[in-house]
Formats: sequence, C-alpha cells, structure tokens
Amino acid sequence: MKKYSSFTWLVVALAALLFTGNLHNLNPSIWAASSPAPKLPQIVSFATAAEGTTSYIVGGAFANILKKYLNLKVAIETSGAATRWVPLMGRQEVDFGIHCAYPDMNDAYYGLAGYQKMGPQPILSFADGHIVPWALMTNDPSIKTVYDLKGKRLYGRIVGQSLYERGVPALLSSAGLTGQVEVVTFPNVVEAARGLVEGRADALLYLPMVAPVLEANRSRQLYAVAVPKDVADKVNKIEPALMAGIWKKGMAFAAQDTPSMFQGCGMAVRETLSPDVVAAILRTVFSHYDEYKGSHSVLPEWTAQNGIRIHATPFHPGAISYYKEKGLWTAEAEKRNQELIAKRRK
Repeated sequence: MKKYSSFTWLVVALAALLFTGNLHNLNPSIWAASSPAPKLPQIVSFATAAEGTTSYIVGGAFANILKKYLNLKVAIETSGAATRWVPLMGRQEVDFGIHCAYPDMNDAYYGLAGYQKMGPQPILSFADGHIVPWALMTNDPSIKTVYDLKGKRLYGRIVGQSLYERGVPALLSSAGLTGQVEVVTFPNVVEAARGLVEGRADALLYLPMVAPVLEANRSRQLYAVAVPKDVADKVNKIEPALMAGIWKKGMAFAAQDTPSMFQGCGMAVRETLSPDVVAAILRTVFSHYDEYKGSHSVLPEWTAQNGIRIHATPFHPGAISYYKEKGLWTAEAEKRNQELIAKRRK
C-alpha cells in the first residue's frame, strides 16, 4: 500500500472540506495559535468588612467561583473599613477590597485626607456593584423632607470618614441649607442610634437597616425622611458616590416608598496586579453570574453592565480590557478615566 506524507493528507482533507462547503466550520485555532493563558497567582486575597456583612458575602461568593473555575486559593481578609486594608494593598498583602466607601477610594488614589502622609495609594477600580440607602431618618414625625431639617440637629459627621466629610456638606448645599443645620459628630452608629432615642439629635444620616438603628426603632419610632430626586441629583454632581434612589416601603421602618440618597458599593484592585490576571478574574466571575446571583439580595446587582456605573477612580487596565471585550467600555467612560488619571499627575 502506498504511503502518503502528512502534508499530502492535509491537502486531501482541505480539498474535501472545500468540495463539501464545510471549510467555514473549521475551528480558527487551527490557523492561528491561541493566546497563552495568563499565569495566575497561587492565591488571591479579598479584604472585606466583618463576617456577615454584605461585602463579606460578596467576597465569599466570588471566592467560590474562582476556586471552582480557576483552581485558585482565595483568602478572605476581614480587615474592616477601607482605611485599614488600603495600606495592606499598598504592601501587596491584599489584592482586592470590597467596600461601600468610594470617597475613601478617591482619597486613597490621590493621597488626600487621611492618606496625605502615605501619599497616593496603588488602588484602582475593578467593578462597581450594589447600592444601598444612605438615608435620612428622624425621631420627629414633623420632619418629612430634607428641607424640614432647617434649625435642627443632625448626626452627620464621623471623624475620618470621607463620605460624611464631603457628602453632608454636598447634601446641605444642594438643599439650600448650608449653615442652617447643626451637624453633630458621632463616633459610631451605636452612639448615634442611642442619641436619637434620647432626643440628643433630631435626625441621623446612615444605613437604615443596621442592627443599632433597628433596635432604636423598637425603643422609639423612627421615620424615613425624603430627599427629593432633584436634590440627590445635585449631590451626585458634587460627589459621584452618592445617587438618587427609592427607599422601599417595608425596608427597616419606611412606611412608604421614600426618595432617598443611595451610596455605591464596589470592588477595588491593587494597581500592581497583572492586567491579564485582572481580566481573567473579572471574566470568570461575570461568566458565572447565574451561580452567585442568588446567594444574597445584593448580588443580583453585581453584573458586568453595572460594573462601571459609578466610576469614582480610574479602572485597572485589565478591567478595562474585559469591559471593552463585552462592548461596555464607551467613549464617555474612556474620557472619564483619562480625566481621573490626569488629575493625579497634576
């Protein structure tokens, strides 16, 4: 039997495909070498708040996906507030940080406020996620809207938290109340909730569904205070981490749907992590959305489509690569990103 070379067999096979019209069904990888898979680290770490918080649950859901599909070891570091884990990220001890503190991310990136001595930190955006009410609440039923705060005492400042340092003045100026509300400093929400019950302040700006606030509501009826959308939209122009939303009836003590301010929660990534690795991790997480979306009420919002909706700090090049791949990175997003980068260079 006559033997044929491998090249001869290839010619014969191609001729058959051309004759049958099936050449277009060939896998493109036959013709071009596929891009090599990125070299992944043996372990990645996610900084979150305490066990049981939404950021801890998001971190755990993503960790399960990465362990399952990339065979990565994932460490969940319950480091608490962003001010605690940002320095760890600077030392490459933490790879990702899940937070509800975009103003702190902004300050860290630019080396502002509490980061002035440390200087700009190697922290970039990875993905924007869910939003939660940053809501006005009161012990006084006559205070129905933000405008009714005139002449009242508001728990509206926590030392060292940029969300309050910038967000509260933005709210008062947007409502035309600058200088007309006494803004009271509180050390933590436990003290503020107790102060509301005891009447040491008339209103509080905080998350309404946290345990100390719910406990205070059992002692003394609290009420949701409306922040009209036009006011919240003005705040958003000053502080992009805050936006308009509806505090739904039945959430905490809201007796009806109430227009409110919402704060964003998202995930940051250390600037020094390889772009190929960042893109691979983001691609893997969002490709398995159906597997994690039911793990907690906030997780359905963690979609690729919501991934760049806040954009308070520049995105990591690896994340941008993924969003471009999905057709989500617009000219507007690129312009915003370049503006944020240029601001750091000044």
